[in-house]
Amino acid sequence: MIIEQHYDEEVLIGLLEEPERDSHVPGCDTCAGTLESLRDLTGALRDDSVWDERQVSDKPSAKTTNMLRAFAERTKAEDAAAGLIVAKLLAVTPEERTALLAKNPQWRTAGVVRRLLKVVDDKNFSDPKLAAEIAALAVGVADSVEAGRYPFDTIMKLRALAWRERAYALLYIGSFPESLEALDRTDECLSACAVSDYDHARAGMYRALIYRELERYGEALSIVREARPILAAYGDRKRVAVADTTE
Repeated sequence: MIIEQHYDEEVLIGLLEEPERDSHVPGCDTCAGTLESLRDLTGALRDDSVWDERQVSDKPSAKTTNMLRAFAERTKAEDAAAGLIVAKLLAVTPEERTALLAKNPQWRTAGVVRRLLKVVDDKNFSDPKLAAEIAALAVGVADSVEAGRYPFDTIMKLRALAWRERAYALLYIGSFPESLEALDRTDECLSACAVSDYDHARAGMYRALIYRELERYGEALSIVREARPILAAYGDRKRVAVADTTE
């Protein structure tokens, strides 16, 4: 049996600025999820409004380090528990899932959303209707996460991610109007928090694909031309290739 190894929080903190130099994180949902959560938290800590006007010491803050470590540990625990929770949810009917979530509100975590979206990604091509169904479940969980459970930006980015993947699943089964509505919700969530241009560019590419299918070529082309340099700047060669194909 192969035992999956994960980075500890100190290693992941060291990768915050240069995740592209590591080969493990992109293929590991647990480490990628923890890194994203740490990035959200450190982004919030960069807000000048939370700091007094004083000279910053070159020494790492023990308080900040401990806070990051605690956040990372909670993320790991959530991801570890999410596998069994998602298995239980997918083993029953949609109606029973609603009842299970109502009975177990502690299941409404970012870890469960990430695990559901992993299933969506796995099923998009092999069983697209099931993928769309599970994506709807992920959106429902993300939208019902308690507001105080995570930093505000973390929750909004989680919801944006769920809605974006819901949009793609709907796109794949040809539900274009519903997919555009999901992208509208994605944009609303992204606009409510501090995110990079890359997040907007990824959502924009899905919208461009839908516009192309609807023969709204001018709008699709405008989005692609705006998104392509951003994707290239972030080293996303796969989506740059998609942009070139779409254009």
